[in-house]
Amino acid sequence: MLRKIWIIFRWISGIALMALTIGAVASGDTVPGVIIFIIGLLIIPPVTKFLVRLLKGKLKIPSLEIKPPLSIRKFIKDLDLKNDDNLIQTIDNRLKQTKRSFSDKDKKKLGLSLYQNISMAGIHSLFQANEEQKLQELREYFHLSDNEISDVRKSIKPMALSEIATLFRNSFNDGYSKIHIESLINKLKNELGLIQPDVNAAKEKAAKEFLDVFLQKKLTKGRVSPADETDIFHVLAKLGYAPEKLSGLIPQATLQNLKTGKLLWQLENGILRQIQAPYLNLRQSENCYWSCNGTRIESETKITEYSLSGGGLSFPVTSTISVGGGTGTARPIENEVTHKYNGTLYLTSQRVIFISPDSSKSFQIGLDDLLSFTQYTDGLGFIIDQNNFIVQLSTKDLELFSIALSSAIRNHLEPDNETLRLARTEIEKGKEVI
Repeated sequence: MLRKIWIIFRWISGIALMALTIGAVASGDTVPGVIIFIIGLLIIPPVTKFLVRLLKGKLKIPSLEIKPPLSIRKFIKDLDLKNDDNLIQTIDNRLKQTKRSFSDKDKKKLGLSLYQNISMAGIHSLFQANEEQKLQELREYFHLSDNEISDVRKSIKPMALSEIATLFRNSFNDGYSKIHIESLINKLKNELGLIQPDVNAAKEKAAKEFLDVFLQKKLTKGRVSPADETDIFHVLAKLGYAPEKLSGLIPQATLQNLKTGKLLWQLENGILRQIQAPYLNLRQSENCYWSCNGTRIESETKITEYSLSGGGLSFPVTSTISVGGGTGTARPIENEVTHKYNGTLYLTSQRVIFISPDSSKSFQIGLDDLLSFTQYTDGLGFIIDQNNFIVQLSTKDLELFSIALSSAIRNHLEPDNETLRLARTEIEKGKEVI
């Protein structure tokens, strides 16, 4: 409702301002009048919408379409444009025999329509069915000018570039000769007068679309292994891109998903990278693998209020004084109170460490002493002896820290475990792209 009112207001305001132009011009204030007219025009919704689309490059300019009259369409329909090797002779005979007389203008439209139809057929057949000769004969017979030919080519340019993109995508598949496909693309380009920048843009768009589809398939499992990364390396090479160009070819969201998928694979397989931890006092041969913000949660049961109950009697002594007595009991009411302490959670090769500004709430647990840990929906619980330390984490940090902790415990208990050996072998054989 408010939107409709706003649109109506803009219409009224725009028309009112444009009407003021008449008074301004009549009084001799031409320049202010023109300015007011332009402002009023810009306020009107359709004009504003047109300008916004124009500035954003979303304004669609209709392409040239050759729409011959019905009589010419019927004439063309009866022709065998594909298989008639004497097409010009057939056209000439039919024009002489037809009952309806074609004017020079109609003949020109006929020639342009035929040229367009055969050009479109040539795009689909990749000019392998003698279309080139037919187009040249049509041009000479109907005296088609360079400008007229150019207009026809403009009308079918999107179709031609789409076919080039399809051909280029085929070159990525095994069994297709790249040299042969490139020759077909050049043939289309030359026959239809396409410029190289347009051809390159169509090829690049096709390459990026192919790459995007390929990467999305790799991301479906949520993990990117060294074997997956090697496949990406080879696809980039097939597309003609250097590995370091990957970040500029795909959306940043896709790149981030690839990095996360690679990290998850590494963490799951025990590949834990050393990071700097200046605030930790690391032991000899101890490395820090992970750090993230966390909140330690502590709960305790406290008496927060009392519930009173009891009774008594009262006796009147005079009309204004009474004496009474009674008994009562106060019951404590207990509630669970939660305390939160912000800090940083660290994972090292030997310990889980939580450091808080309140040093009394900091803790450390050796991986040898960590009996178990529990993953909740929003945090982790660490159990040692009779103590349970709960740290609240963000969703992303929770997943990553849990996986890293499992691998760290496995690596700590068995430094040369099979999972880690296989992962290192796969990394050594693979190519790094991400």
